[in-house]
Amino acid sequence: MSEPVDRPGRRATARLYIDRPIRVKARIFLLVFAVALVIAIVDAVRLGGPAWLFVLAGLVAGGAVGMFASRMTHLRWDGFARKVVGRIDAIGAVVLVLYLLFSVFRSRIVDLWVHGPVGGATSVAVLAGVMAGQVLGIRYGLKRMYQAWKGAQPPE
Repeated sequence: MSEPVDRPGRRATARLYIDRPIRVKARIFLLVFAVALVIAIVDAVRLGGPAWLFVLAGLVAGGAVGMFASRMTHLRWDGFARKVVGRIDAIGAVVLVLYLLFSVFRSRIVDLWVHGPVGGATSVAVLAGVMAGQVLGIRYGLKRMYQAWKGAQPPE
């Protein structure tokens, strides 16, 4: 029977192989997501009725926008630093401009479909969804990089 291999945990592995700005950005997105989600839920409870449906729709729509916006940072392996780094390329710059426009005009965009006090809760839910989508997009990009790396490694 072979000895167990002492492998670092997920957090230690992330610290070793993922550039610090990417990790910090993901943590900030998670924090904003948590705060915005709590605010959206409190507003939905306070408003009652169909507000839940609008908040849920806002979360889903925001998640889709966030997944798209996560493309603004192109993840790649830096062989010199031996870490995954994120850089903004031409496509990322276009996505960044679109994301900034969406962020600035989020309330007005939401107000096109949802009016009144429910609009505020929905707008905050969209923000929460965008932040969650960003984190999921970063995670998906990292998973894709790992799968590509794993496929390039010879079997042991």
